Amino acid sequence: MKRENETAGFTFGPAIKAFLFCLFIGGSGLGFVWQKQEIGDLGRQLKDAELRLEELRRQNKNRAETLQQFLDPRLLAQKASNQFPDLMQPVANRIFILPEPPPMVRESVTPAAVPSSVPSGAPGPAVAPSVRQIARTGGRVL
Repeated sequence: MKRENETAGFTFGPAIKAFLFCLFIGGSGLGFVWQKQEIGDLGRQLKDAELRLEELRRQNKNRAETLQQFLDPRLLAQKASNQFPDLMQPVANRIFILPEPPPMVRESVTPAAVPSSVPSGAPGPAVAPSVRQIARTGGRVL
């Protein structure tokens, strides 16, 4: 009689527990495989980035060497003599060094009557900057 009184819920309990346990183990396995795949992808990306970095360093080194060749005075002189065969070094007595002209002083026209708003210690006429002053300021006139 005992068997007739048992419900079906008691027989499915261990089956549900086994199913959930298998689902947990399977899910963990899938997560592990997914993580391993991600690690492999990141490793490949890292390797590609390192190869690209090495290629860029090699190109940078080659370009720096090319730049040094372009800046070499002997090579520049040789190229100039090849392109312009009539060009030669000037004779020392034909070189003229021009002195820098003195700074120009602008003459300002003084009005007939100075308004009272201008202080008595107002600055005088403006002075034009010299070439050196302009060169020191990067071409800006102060």
